[in-house]
Amino acid sequence: MPVNVEIKARAPDWAAQLKRGLALADRTERLRQTDTFFNCANGWLKLREQGRAGACLIFYRRAGLKGPKTSSYTLVPLPRPKR
Repeated sequence: MPVNVEIKARAPDWAAQLKRGLALADRTERLRQTDTFFNCANGWLKLREQGRAGACLIFYRRAGLKGPKTSSYTLVPLPRPKR
């Protein structure tokens, strides 16, 4: 399984931080996505829909601790979901 590191931080001056980040980036991309979460007893499960880019199911596990945390995950690409 691939591993992701999640770090959550406060952004007291978002405009300045965004400007600095854009100056450091070699490219940018705007993503539009909708995540729908499902109850899952042994981890997290969500459906991520990204318009024309398609959709995928993402299952992951991570500790419920404060601070940086790693999670292992599995992505399953899906055909366009029906509602």
